[in-house]
Amino acid sequence: MKKIILLVAIVLMPKICLANTNIELPSKEELIKMIDKKYEIQTRDSKCKTLSELAKAIMEGRQHGLSFDYVYKTADEGSLPEDMKMKQRQIVLQAYEYPLYSSDEDKLKAIGKFHLKSFLECRNRGVEQDWDLR
Repeated sequence: MKKIILLVAIVLMPKICLANTNIELPSKEELIKMIDKKYEIQTRDSKCKTLSELAKAIMEGRQHGLSFDYVYKTADEGSLPEDMKMKQRQIVLQAYEYPLYSSDEDKLKAIGKFHLKSFLECRNRGVEQDWDLR
């Protein structure tokens, strides 16, 4: 008898809890939209992480004296999708607007700032829009 009462309580408890809180469960279509949105966010975050790491490497190259021509040329190489290659070229252009610092501390600050700004700009504006990394 105790087992039957426990089983009934387990089956009815979620219904009772939901009935008292007036929570409406999402429809199948809403769940599909949520899953699509989650995938979109994960894809964007992955691109932003990749591009911000590229931005960091580009600024490191800039601060260590690599030539603009060399760094810009590398944007055409590699296996990135075309939209990300275009963004990489824009990142190179903006990195070389920064001064070339002489102290290690200033170099690290410039690299860190550029890295963080690139991630934030990507998250806020996406890959398609122009970024301001100054």
